[in-house]
Amino acid sequence: MRNYTCPGCDSVFHSAVTGPHLKCPYCGLSIKGLESRIERRGALRRVCRIVKGGSGISAETTDISRKGAGVLLDGPVENDDTVRVEIRGFDLKPNARVVWVKSQGPGKWRAGLSFL
Repeated sequence: MRNYTCPGCDSVFHSAVTGPHLKCPYCGLSIKGLESRIERRGALRRVCRIVKGGSGISAETTDISRKGAGVLLDGPVENDDTVRVEIRGFDLKPNARVVWVKSQGPGKWRAGLSFL
């Protein structure tokens, strides 16, 4: 048995199942690719902006690694969108792919980004 934390609802669950298509038993989020994350993400809250199609969405990072980030957004994005991430205090403005997105209530979304 392994412990997992769902990136969509933050619930911790146990599963003997491994592989690329694990589902969270609480929210049903398909967590494909969970097994392939090589780098651990560190908690880091920074104001940022997610630029999609020329429009900016106010956001805040929740965690970050060299390969990706978790963000809380004030506007929606879609799975597989390509966005630019502008994090206050960082000189880099990497492009990223939206790996997953989940509504957090009226006007709030949470997303996982993979830097390109």
